[in-house]
Formats: sequence, C-alpha cells, structure tokens
Amino acid sequence: MWGREKGGSAARGLLLPVRALRKGRRQADSGHPVRFLDVPPLLSLPYYSTLLVDALRTAGLEPIVPEGGFFIIADTSNIQVPPRYLGESTPASPNPMSRDWAFCRYLTLEAGVAAIPPSAFYKEEHKHLAKNHARFAFCKADASIVEAKARFLRWRGKDEAGAVGLENGNGKEEA
Repeated sequence: MWGREKGGSAARGLLLPVRALRKGRRQADSGHPVRFLDVPPLLSLPYYSTLLVDALRTAGLEPIVPEGGFFIIADTSNIQVPPRYLGESTPASPNPMSRDWAFCRYLTLEAGVAAIPPSAFYKEEHKHLAKNHARFAFCKADASIVEAKARFLRWRGKDEAGAVGLENGNGKEEA
C-alpha cells in the first residue's frame, strides 16, 4: 500500500505518511498551499473547535458543540435570510431553495464564509429538520478560522448598520 511499489519494504512504507506530513508542515510554514495535508493534529482539535465556536458566536450563531469530529453545527434561526436568497434556484438546490441552503449561500456571498447546508445529507422527507442549521468545518489552519471571525465581524457590522439580514428587534427584517 504505502511505498510498496518499486520494491519498497513494509517498514519503509510505514514512514512515507510521516514524511508526507513533515513535508506538508514545511510547505505550510513556507506559505505554500498544502491542501489535504493541512489538517490539524488530532490532539489540537479542541483548540480549533474552540476557535470556531468563538467565531460562530461573533456571527450571532449558536454553535452546537460536538464531542468529536471535524464539524460544528450552528443554529441559524436568529438570522433572517433575505427573500431573494430563498427565491433562488441552483442545480444543487432546485426551487424552492430550502432555508439552510439559502442561509449558506447568503453567508458565502455576503460574509465570505462558506458553510455546508445539512439538509444535503438528509432524505427528502427529513430535510425540513435542518432548516435552521448550518455545518462548519474546523479542520482548517487557525489563520483561516481567525479570518472567518474577522469576516463575521465585518458582516455583522454591515448588517447591524441596517443592511438586509438581521431582525430589527421587532421581528421585522431591516431594509
């Protein structure tokens, strides 16, 4: 499997993943993109989870903190999704677009932070259960999560200044 091609030994093969991770770390330290190798070590996952929880709360979302994994689901029910996003249609989410898809699209386009609509993983008859949720990955470099928090702050500042998106306290959407 690992390194057995070209006559490599099993012991040498076991070292290849370690070498690949070291190479990936050197690439990350040099500023080069690493892609799949840039996954935080298992023991530091609580650190990344905590960073993301803080960033999500900055955005006005309520994270549902898991005991493990690489994702956090957040409750989005207190964020009003502009009607124009709910009325859109995409190949992935035909009309009418579900609220979780519309929220994730809204967040990506307006705040510059991507989220995953959980209903993508649900059977049709259960998709409604995910309407007020979004899924966020924290298997990212800490700089990415810190940048997401900064984008959330800018987004919230814009929304709190009166842009479409947040309720005005009376349950009515601001224009």
